Amino acid sequence: MIAHQKPRLVELIRKNRNAKLNLKTETFFEKPEYDNGGNDIGSQELVYALPSTRFNISNEDELTQALEDSVKQILLQVITGSMNLSYFPLNGCRSVESAQK
Repeated sequence: MIAHQKPRLVELIRKNRNAKLNLKTETFFEKPEYDNGGNDIGSQELVYALPSTRFNISNEDELTQALEDSVKQILLQVITGSMNLSYFPLNGCRSVESAQK
């Protein structure tokens, strides 16, 4: 999703040499639900908001590096979140939002 915004971000960097890129990500997990007898009765979706990540960017190279690093950080945060919620299967990433300042 963020990669599709890169041309817009490059243009922003050309006009504003000191930009900030903030990324917010949400993942969702499936929490199984059981009745009193331990029988599976369905599941509930849990949304887990990952900590936001901020990058200070002053040129196109830093933008490229920030986009690459953001993917690594999001994956690491998802894995860490999965470990913290290890009894809930990860269903996916709901959204990745960027805000340029």
